[in-house]
Amino acid sequence: MKNLIYIILLMLTVVLSCDGRDKVHQTSQEVLKNNKLYESFSQKVVYIPEHYLETKNDTILSNGFQVKLKSYTNMRESFLKKSIKNHLLLKNYYRDIETTILIKKNEQNIVSTNINKDFFMNSNKEFHRILKDKILQGVWLNQYASIITNTVVLEVQFMEPETKNYVYYRVSFDQNGGMFINDNVEEKFS
Repeated sequence: MKNLIYIILLMLTVVLSCDGRDKVHQTSQEVLKNNKLYESFSQKVVYIPEHYLETKNDTILSNGFQVKLKSYTNMRESFLKKSIKNHLLLKNYYRDIETTILIKKNEQNIVSTNINKDFFMNSNKEFHRILKDKILQGVWLNQYASIITNTVVLEVQFMEPETKNYVYYRVSFDQNGGMFINDNVEEKFS
């Protein structure tokens, strides 16, 4: 009986001495590194927008143009912005919006194309410098300007993530399918 008490006390001492005192002087980062978990806890990955979005617009103008716009999130490509906050690596992946357009005049197809960042960069090399750090936010039809100018006028907005600086362009298509890009969007149609 006396030996049983000594054995129980010995086992109790062994169990209580394994309380992790050796880890008291380690930082959280060292503990995570030792357990090979540091990378999963040292970065945060966010996709913006998180899910697929899609909108469709079908507009018939009084000047004979019919405009179909389908805007959607490009889930295959994204723009990465990295930053560090409180020893945490933040990776924000910003996804572009792309717009497929179909323009008809008197039931005859004039233009069928995608408007995205590449659309602008391929039309003018200067756009590459301006738009490389921006994402396409949206494309919409300016109905009033389209009727006044007898063309199809699309407004295009690019945004620089984090700073929320915007760049606007006006893309016009004439009845023959000719395209004109104007960065002077201060022009008012009133």
